[in-house]
Amino acid sequence: MEVFNREWAVIKRSVCVNIAYFESENSLSDFIKVMEDPSLCDRLVPKEEGYSIGDNYVDGSWSKPKSYLTSPTELRKQAYQTLLTKNDDTDLILWDGKAITVDQANKIYIEYGAEGNFKAAEIRAMIVVAKTYIRELYPDC
Repeated sequence: MEVFNREWAVIKRSVCVNIAYFESENSLSDFIKVMEDPSLCDRLVPKEEGYSIGDNYVDGSWSKPKSYLTSPTELRKQAYQTLLTKNDDTDLILWDGKAITVDQANKIYIEYGAEGNFKAAEIRAMIVVAKTYIRELYPDC
């Protein structure tokens, strides 16, 4: 007996643009009827472990998109702008109960530093730890 795959990838122009979750084969069949409109998607395929939105699906094979950022410096810069959590899903920097990026933390540091507020030292220490973590992820060659 074949097991029903509950997670399906919505593919448009060879890229996964969404993940759909189905409780039953009937709900999948109904969705397929709606998605027959070619303006909505090119195909619906079973989602494979390790692949998700933004990944490529061409000729029945999944792949990760190529990164245009190649140097460790570029990768670190991007991480400073976007990284909120570490690989273990803990917050990179937690400030006022919210995960923030290094760039966001730098703005807070400048604000508190300009006021001579003791919180500047607190956020600076978090920035140093976060930047050390990111440098370990993307070391210079």
